[in-house]
Amino acid sequence: MIHICGQIPGNPLHLRMSLYLNDGVQEPNCDDSAVVDFCDDDFTKEFLVEDIMAYRDCSWLERNPDQKSKLCKNSHEAYHLCSETCGKCSDNCEDDEGKFYVNSFHRMQDCEWLSSKPYWQDRLCYSGHRAFELCHESCDRCD
Repeated sequence: MIHICGQIPGNPLHLRMSLYLNDGVQEPNCDDSAVVDFCDDDFTKEFLVEDIMAYRDCSWLERNPDQKSKLCKNSHEAYHLCSETCGKCSDNCEDDEGKFYVNSFHRMQDCEWLSSKPYWQDRLCYSGHRAFELCHESCDRCD
């Protein structure tokens, strides 16, 4: 059984947890427990984008690479809410090199193209399509 002891100050995605067995052999000990880092975007919260004076979420940030370079800094709230989008995760899940066929208009594209196209992600990221096989991160196959 996992016992959640609480959040670590400074980062809402860090939790202190303790593992103990149901048979009572090992009791929860929060003082010695490990810190577990969940490296995902927090889609329940929004952050202020001062350029446009509006609140946005991590999915918006993912679709706006120009804003990513501005907002994915330790001094901005987006950096802490959008860990995966801002590249803080070390899950070793990356897109592979290569191209895949989209349609007669778009022809051959790569994972970088797909990463900023939610419309096409919905249509191409399925088992059996080359995009699904190449674009692990863009098709959200990580974690």
